[in-house]
Amino acid sequence: MKFLVTGNVRSSHGPRKIIVFTYSLFLLFLISNFYLMLENLSFSYEEFLKLLEPSFIIRLEDLHIKLFLFGMYLLFNLAMLYQAKLKLKLKNILFFTTLIVFVLFLFSLIYYSTHIWFFYFYLFTVMGFHIYLLILQFILLWDIFRK
Repeated sequence: MKFLVTGNVRSSHGPRKIIVFTYSLFLLFLISNFYLMLENLSFSYEEFLKLLEPSFIIRLEDLHIKLFLFGMYLLFNLAMLYQAKLKLKLKNILFFTTLIVFVLFLFSLIYYSTHIWFFYFYLFTVMGFHIYLLILQFILLWDIFRK
């Protein structure tokens, strides 16, 4: 992964092909994870309470898995973000927004509440996190093909 440090990701051979393949795998990962989250999510408050896992240990395990998977995903993508041909201010905004959205998503996985505000918070963070990452992924993919 030397190209993440040196910045020669636009080489016509090697790194560009690796990065495009990695991004396609990431897109499949995001879409499949989003689908799984939607399957276990209800848009009705009553059903949401039934589906919400009350066990702290199971929620902690889910947090542990998501922290590892999305941590690796974000490590690669945030390294690629600083290789992108974007303005530094935009890169910094995307970087900090990504971290804030990620922390909110992780908090929604570990926290448990039967209040109505948590229902909307959970919907917003799960849907917003995945949609935001899809947009970020397309920005980075677009940057690879930009001359």
